[in-house]
Amino acid sequence: MADPALVRESLALRRGIGRFASHREWLAAPEGPALTARVQRFLAPVRRFSSPVAPSGPAAGLRVVHWNVLHGNRYDGLRAALRDEPALAGADLLSLNEVDLGLARSGNRDVAFDLARELGMHAAWAALFLELEGGSDTPREIATQEQAEALFGLALLSRFPLGAAARVELESGSAFLFDTERKVGGLVALVVEVLRPGAPFHAVVTHLDVHRGPAVRALQMQAILAHLPPGPALLCGDLNTTSFTRGNALRAAGVLGVLALWPPGRLRQRLLQPYLPRGRPREPLFTVLSQAGLAVEGFNTTTESLDLHLQDVREYQSLAPGVRRLGQGLLRHAERRGRHRLDWIAARGFEPAPEHPPFALPHLMRGEAALSDHAPIGCGLRGGGSA
Repeated sequence: MADPALVRESLALRRGIGRFASHREWLAAPEGPALTARVQRFLAPVRRFSSPVAPSGPAAGLRVVHWNVLHGNRYDGLRAALRDEPALAGADLLSLNEVDLGLARSGNRDVAFDLARELGMHAAWAALFLELEGGSDTPREIATQEQAEALFGLALLSRFPLGAAARVELESGSAFLFDTERKVGGLVALVVEVLRPGAPFHAVVTHLDVHRGPAVRALQMQAILAHLPPGPALLCGDLNTTSFTRGNALRAAGVLGVLALWPPGRLRQRLLQPYLPRGRPREPLFTVLSQAGLAVEGFNTTTESLDLHLQDVREYQSLAPGVRRLGQGLLRHAERRGRHRLDWIAARGFEPAPEHPPFALPHLMRGEAALSDHAPIGCGLRGGGSA
């Protein structure tokens, strides 16, 4: 059930901020500072859910799943997959990105806590954005429907009780997001203490920048790790490790050239193993993780977790129709080759569990029955006792 106080404040903020055409106009308005303070207070709390039926016994190992669930738009299918798909069912931890709270596109559900109730898990949820217009790229007939809290965030679900939790704000290019996607807020990390009996640890769920490049993502990772306590830890998220820098037409042309023209083996390594070459990876955030003792190798496969769909790419959308027609063959060729590994699990103080090897399930992001534009990933782990 929607929280009436949250719904009222959400509506008031959407009306107050939504009338500004740009971020600059909002900040320059006399009421701008007051609205900024209100929206910061609105986005700041970490919401929590405690399940009365979650099992609480010890676990010799851990099974972890991460999934960018595309808002929870196909909620019934997501719930069924998390409950019945053999690789996903019974996971000890679920890290979820793009999790709606009160948006019409996902049925005005509390996606995270509804899943927690139905799966018998504890949960924590943190907001990234207040959506002013029902969510970017949402069909107008849905975006114009009544919205409830109109929030978009990320979540951790756990069969173990959850302790202290913190929402860590990341530098996000908020002006760009406001002006182009009509979002208020920014990217964050959720850092949560997982109270596994006899062997507690910290888990991080995050979603990093896709609109700029590797250097920005490395800085965001540094900010996250500055808030991660010492000891055993897991970090999961859509890290958007495309290995490319975006932002203008010249860079977009360079990306297209790589996708269309590079030899298949070299391209596959770049897109699926951006932690290479060792010592100077294409995505330096992997160096940042390694320096903090967090490893990705052994906990991830080299299977793609996202297929490129050009219609979802802003640079493609900005091309004139004539240019699209002239370059259709090249564009489609690049699209077919654009299979990326964007989603990752990193661990410190744990070892891979051979009985539960890492996996990705691309079939759940393909075809008419796709549940998201990302594949779920997961792995088993051993250890994690207090260092």
